[in-house]
Amino acid sequence: MNTSDEVRNFTVEADDDGIRVDRWFKRHLPQVGFGTVSKWARTGQVRVDGKRVKPDDRLAEGQQIRVPPGGDAPHKQPKAKRELKPAEIEQAQAMLIEAARPRVDWTVLPQRGSAAWRNAAREHRAGTNYDVDRL
Repeated sequence: MNTSDEVRNFTVEADDDGIRVDRWFKRHLPQVGFGTVSKWARTGQVRVDGKRVKPDDRLAEGQQIRVPPGGDAPHKQPKAKRELKPAEIEQAQAMLIEAARPRVDWTVLPQRGSAAWRNAAREHRAGTNYDVDRL
């Protein structure tokens, strides 16, 4: 019998006195995500001493926590990676080459009014243009 197939009951220990319900789950059942804990609380499946609780309610030493079945599996499964087709690789390489080309229509000037700005503006008027890679 798997523990995820049955209701589980836990007793709040002294070191968990005053902790929030959602943080208790993070500490003792880390595989259960916050969204799952919130859903269980919203639907009344998580109970403390037989009463419904919210994720932000505080626990006291000696209280009984009822945890519903489920939540033993990690909440996100890693996606399987697939091999790229040669056409996809060529398309990605073409995009990289396109992105690496310098842009010649941008001019970068230092802060307006500074000496460096005046010098750059003077050079710009003289026909000098600075290339910049814009991120």
